[in-house]
Amino acid sequence: MWAAGPTRLRECESCHLVLGWHRYYVRLVDQFALGYAMGLIAGEGSFTGDRQQPSLEVKLHRRDVEPLEHLQRILGGRIFGPYAHSGRNLYAYMLRGRELRSALPLIQAHLPKSWKRVQFEQWRAKYTDYFDRPEPSRDLLARLERLLPARSG
Repeated sequence: MWAAGPTRLRECESCHLVLGWHRYYVRLVDQFALGYAMGLIAGEGSFTGDRQQPSLEVKLHRRDVEPLEHLQRILGGRIFGPYAHSGRNLYAYMLRGRELRSALPLIQAHLPKSWKRVQFEQWRAKYTDYFDRPEPSRDLLARLERLLPARSG
């Protein structure tokens, strides 16, 4: 469930709130959906990145794209593919940028104790400068949107 701006939200005992960066959206996530997403990350996730930007990636066989769509609904991100590489046919889920910053507290709080958790902590430390860099204010983003021409799409 999505709500924009200062709308009223229903009480939900087993829900968590996920806040977006660019616009103010609130997404209610139930415990099962959150646990399923964290299980996918713990089992198949890869905390990676290049020199500039970290990312979370999950790759699954092309016949199993639904779990990646679930991650996309819970955390945001994009799904790429299908790819055929070395006899493997797969889709790739990638979370980075503002969406990754938004999801980081949720991952930090709910990723279970495991080797993947250790990898997450090492990855988080490696990209400390990126994650601790201040985000532009909403006022600055609004001014930039007014100055830039609107994309036709």
